[in-house]
Amino acid sequence: MEPELPPAWLVVREPKSKQPNLSAAFASKQDAEAYLASGDAWPGSGIILDSPEAKLRLSAFPLAEPAHVTVRENWLKRHDKKLEPYLKVPKSCELLVYVNGTDYAPLASRKAGLCPLRKGEQWPACSECGKALGYAGVIRFAGSRESQWSHGDALVVFYCFECMPADGDAGIRLTWLKDGDALELAKGRGSGPARIASNWELTEYVWDWEQDEKIGQLLHDQAAYAFFTFMWSTKIGGNLLWIQEDETPTCRCGKKMHYLGQISGHGDLEFGDCGVGYLFSCSKKKCLDTKMVVQCS
Repeated sequence: MEPELPPAWLVVREPKSKQPNLSAAFASKQDAEAYLASGDAWPGSGIILDSPEAKLRLSAFPLAEPAHVTVRENWLKRHDKKLEPYLKVPKSCELLVYVNGTDYAPLASRKAGLCPLRKGEQWPACSECGKALGYAGVIRFAGSRESQWSHGDALVVFYCFECMPADGDAGIRLTWLKDGDALELAKGRGSGPARIASNWELTEYVWDWEQDEKIGQLLHDQAAYAFFTFMWSTKIGGNLLWIQEDETPTCRCGKKMHYLGQISGHGDLEFGDCGVGYLFSCSKKKCLDTKMVVQCS
């Protein structure tokens, strides 16, 4: 069942201007007021309730919480006539958005929280620097649109946030686990308060960087490239938009690998500056290769 879109309470700069600038979005007015009272907001900021009719100026940001999805859907409705010529090659994906929580299954999609390991397995270390790998999160592929390309029910992603490798095996560990595996939940770097994911079935559109300036001038904001394709978000399937150049890996079969989705960082464990880890599996389903390529701004 598709989650219901929550309201989006927006903290905006220059709230009385003709086109206020969005600073943050929350699913409850109480959370927006708490943010405003914290002192983190721009001086003179105010709160408004988002709607397709709202006049706003947006900058691109990663969609990571339920209210962010509402902001994106209202943005599409607000500019539907102007955007129509640019909404090309629609493709469905499962966007993972997160809320704080403590109740989750061992192989539920999440960031932070306790990390699932096979019983008796040690926390993995980087073969380059020798330090413990950071726990980036779990993505559950069972029942998803990409399940036929997976090698288990859920993928646990470990990454060396010291060496910050772009690819390869030294500082990256990708572990497929199944529901029937004997597991234990462990604490390590990255296993702070859990952020539990829900999957949102959304439509993405192919983004062309050559249209960036044109759409920005048309809409008077800079949100398009993060709303067309969820460039900085965690997702399953959908369109692949590289932050840098195309680095699609090959597997042992010698073929270009299949794009499974991507994962973004959390807390103090970030893949560089606004980075993501792109996840791939064997496109022929012959070998069990799974790889991650990391890019950042």
